[in-house]
Amino acid sequence: MTNPRSPFGLPRRDSNGANGAGGHDDDDDGFGGGPGGPGDDDGPRDLGGNNPDEELTLSIKGVRARQGEDPGEIDLEIETTRGVISAHFTPVEGKTGTAVFLGGAGGGVRGPADEMYVTLAGELALAGVSTLRLEYRHPGEFEECVMDALAGCSFLRGIGAERAVVVGHSFGGAVAVKAGELAPLIAAVCGL
Repeated sequence: MTNPRSPFGLPRRDSNGANGAGGHDDDDDGFGGGPGGPGDDDGPRDLGGNNPDEELTLSIKGVRARQGEDPGEIDLEIETTRGVISAHFTPVEGKTGTAVFLGGAGGGVRGPADEMYVTLAGELALAGVSTLRLEYRHPGEFEECVMDALAGCSFLRGIGAERAVVVGHSFGGAVAVKAGELAPLIAAVCGL
């Protein structure tokens, strides 16, 4: 029996907690499966992108890091199979809680309201919470932005994060809600 698919074509866990065909488990990067993947009898779907046969999958190939311009911040380039995602990471050593900040449809990683995300990153670091401010590869393209948020969560999980709160402003709130549905790392979502 095939598990029902999310709007992104990703299998959802069945009532026994098992993954559907091509789904993700805690040992992979969280972006397996998708339309046209194993167990998909419907064939490719048009996802509204430039290539109607394109699968909605993304894998992290590598991460580059350098000192950021804000205090305590590391600028990241997360290389994926769909392009490079830029992010700004404020780590707190020895802590496993994280917050992910997402901008609106136009992008923007510093946040609304006088650069709220930058201010919160500093304050949360003092409280023992690491933060990731994520830049979309394609601002305003919902599916791509959700995949970017999921990639950010996969990166965090890969370096030891155990839970995350995702905060999204405007369009980013919708991205946060959808990512919260799909990523087991996400414990809470906040839309601004």
